[in-house]
Amino acid sequence: MSCCFSHYAGHYVNENIPEEGAGRHRYAMTTDTQDKKTYIFVDGQNFYLSARTAFGLRYPNFDVKSVANIISERATGRPADHVTFYTGMPVHKFSPTWHGFWTNKLRAMEEDGIDTFTRPLRYTYETDPQAATGFKILSTREKGIDLRIALDAMEAARRPDCGDIIIVSRDQDFQEVIEKIEIMCAFENREIGLWSSYPDGGNGPSHLRGIDGTKEVVVTRDDYAKCIDNHDYRGTYTPRQQASESMSPS
Repeated sequence: MSCCFSHYAGHYVNENIPEEGAGRHRYAMTTDTQDKKTYIFVDGQNFYLSARTAFGLRYPNFDVKSVANIISERATGRPADHVTFYTGMPVHKFSPTWHGFWTNKLRAMEEDGIDTFTRPLRYTYETDPQAATGFKILSTREKGIDLRIALDAMEAARRPDCGDIIIVSRDQDFQEVIEKIEIMCAFENREIGLWSSYPDGGNGPSHLRGIDGTKEVVVTRDDYAKCIDNHDYRGTYTPRQQASESMSPS
């Protein structure tokens, strides 16, 4: 079953909850050019792996909306306007626990007004080079996420209301789309703030940096502590509003 998005009056409507398929979306154009907006693209796997290295995480316990707002306010002085979260989706057959976790966490993001894009993870058996008997291990690969982020960032840059683009990732593959946006801005005599952001606990290699050609916003340990999501996304999902109502005294 796939996850698809449609648009009505500039808003996203989730028509189907993703299971193992890919989510697709595109931006609805607007004619309002008065207020410049900030578009944030979160490379979910890159952010989590960077945060795990920086802060010693055991699982993705971050609240994406809180992370995006901290980054946006530090970069532009205002909260995030449009946030899209991208991740490879674990397949239920190989990883039922993580498939359920991400299905529920993505639903919560959508309740927070965050757009999501998923692609099923690719699973392959590889030989463990450290095993003397040539033991086979099941490995995962994320495909198509970086390309989707680059396409969406380029599409956002074409919007007349785009004032800033923030890619939450340290992946240098995004340097090419940053260069393309700069060329477009020079040709059209426009200015768009180009930023990248990543977690850094101050204990990593000194060469850690954001995407070349961008200004950097570092997510510190104190920043991350303000963005903890304590909701348990395992098992049956309860919408946040319903959960809060059930906990309220009658």
